[in-house]
Amino acid sequence: MLLSRLMPGACVAIFLAAPASAMDLKAVQTGQTQPLALQQPANRVSVETVPSTRLRQGYHSIFYTRDPASGAVTLTTTSRQPYAGHDTAPVTVLREENAWSMQQGTSHMQAAMQVDHLPWNGRMLIGRLMNAEGPVAILETDGNHVTSSVNAGHGPQSVVSGAVYPQNRIDYSISTAPEGVITITVNGTKNMFPVAPAVAAHPVWFEAVVGETDALPARKPDFARATFFSIKADHQLR
Repeated sequence: MLLSRLMPGACVAIFLAAPASAMDLKAVQTGQTQPLALQQPANRVSVETVPSTRLRQGYHSIFYTRDPASGAVTLTTTSRQPYAGHDTAPVTVLREENAWSMQQGTSHMQAAMQVDHLPWNGRMLIGRLMNAEGPVAILETDGNHVTSSVNAGHGPQSVVSGAVYPQNRIDYSISTAPEGVITITVNGTKNMFPVAPAVAAHPVWFEAVVGETDALPARKPDFARATFFSIKADHQLR
């Protein structure tokens, strides 16, 4: 499935593919856009991964929709969605199918998106770099700016990464280099973070996310929503 960016003169693609349950370092194809899988709630009590075969057939749910004309994908999460893995609040995720190691080479994810609805506290997760132990890097909206938080073996670090554009537009990228650096760019503002060798050796993967940042009592329904015009994850691995 091709997801085209809604900007003149530009075309960026995302390929939504098989589930991200099995992380195989050998499966990452260097120089190619990597397949992503959808992770969403099932029956409000568990989490399911939707494979590419279903997405290509026009799959949609209350958490995932795709505009057939533009290719834009809208992700939604609600306060009644179950938590998954290391998450402390509900999320809906498009994640890489396969993992890779920062030490293998240069890796990059970029996304162009629009915030459609913020949750109750005005903060929403929009992107992550993950490993099996939890988030290595997190991007989240906070008012009219985006904050990056990184925990890559040198202690937690958090900085304001950039301002939110008019119409709630955000262009962001997360890049890693084998020298031990994570680079996060938000609407043209770049920040770099050191990575400890032990963290760089672990398998990791990119995620485009719509998620709440704090647990919410069930008596107060709430939701977060964003539209992604483009997402691309690629790798130059040795």
